[in-house]
Amino acid sequence: LGRELPLNTVLQLVPARTVDALEEGSVITVSAGQEQSVRLARHLQAPAIAARIPYNRSRELWSELSRVVDFRTLTGSAAAGLAEWSLTCGVVLEPWVALPAARWANHIGDSRAALRFAQALPAHGRPLAVILEEADALRAEGQHARAHRVLATAGDTFAEEKDASEELRLRSLTSRAVTAAISQSGEDP
Repeated sequence: LGRELPLNTVLQLVPARTVDALEEGSVITVSAGQEQSVRLARHLQAPAIAARIPYNRSRELWSELSRVVDFRTLTGSAAAGLAEWSLTCGVVLEPWVALPAARWANHIGDSRAALRFAQALPAHGRPLAVILEEADALRAEGQHARAHRVLATAGDTFAEEKDASEELRLRSLTSRAVTAAISQSGEDP
């Protein structure tokens, strides 16, 4: 349901011998390296499995997982998987889940997923970094005028967000200027 999870999180949910048995049975794969993650084996179709799990059980599993996972340390892929699962369970995304999920989705070229994650947060109080991911996804969809409107209305967030880095502020100003120029040139459908 969550696409991938850090191995240390999985080990908090199930015994190590179960993880070993699932890996030996080619049900899961455990990546090598310092930050090991656990995924279903490639031959298993996660969406098909997820579709067979009733909504209430899915929500129960999400609640169990959310007690042990540190959402702030997830990879982009894991954050996107958990964000998607959260939305299907009716769980409101937190900014620290929506941001890496939207960033990862934009990075792999899935602008629709990036929009879904970014726009899952309430418009008022949406962090500047999330707004920038939303604007990037809109531009990738060819919606330059809409991206410009999103950035223009983010002016309040820009002024209020005290912890926004200078790099983030500069990226916001640059994106706003670029989208204004493109949308004014009439390239937007």
